[in-house]
Order: sequence, then C-alpha cells, then structure tokens
Amino acid sequence: MRLLDIAYRPHSRATIQTKPSTMVSKVAGVDGDFRGKPSKRQVTVLSQEQWQQACDELQVELPWTLRRANLLITGINFDGSYVGKQIKIGQLLLLITRETDPCPRMDEQHQG
Repeated sequence: MRLLDIAYRPHSRATIQTKPSTMVSKVAGVDGDFRGKPSKRQVTVLSQEQWQQACDELQVELPWTLRRANLLITGINFDGSYVGKQIKIGQLLLLITRETDPCPRMDEQHQG
C-alpha cells in the first residue's frame, strides 16, 4: 500500500487542494481540512484501483479529488471486511470505521 496524493478543503464548498505531505492527528485529521475534527468521517481514504474502476464504469476519466477524499492510496481494494481493521500508510495508522457514502456534491461536479 502506497500513498499517492493528499487533498483537503479549508472550508465547506471550498475548492479541493492537494499537497505532497501533511500532518494527520486525532484532533485535527488532515492538517488544513475543515472536516478534521473528531467525527464519523475524520479522514477519508480512496483506493486508486477502485476509483479507476468507477471511472471505467462511467466511461470517463475524472480526477480523484471529485470523490472528496483526503488520501489517495494504491495497492488495496476495500470491502466490508476492512471495517474495524487498521491500515498503515507510511507512519500513519488509521482505523477503518465505515464506508463513506457518495454525496450530492459529487453529482454537482459530474452526474452519475
């Protein structure tokens, strides 16, 4: 498993920005991301392979940031068996608590 990119939004509806490195903590999530406070969705992780599969199904190439996730990784395909398990990305250890449901903001950017 390898980290490919990092994204954050400084406030709601802000343009998603990327950066090559960041700090992640229990208190703030991804540094600079407005959703970083402890909640049900503090840090969101996206599998590059699964994003590509979704794009293939839609027959369109879309930037991964449209998924509104924080961390893009490769080398994993998530499924329900990951809930309750930990994954290690570099020095970061994350507990997978649930699958994040797609939101209406995604359809605002690309229908489907």
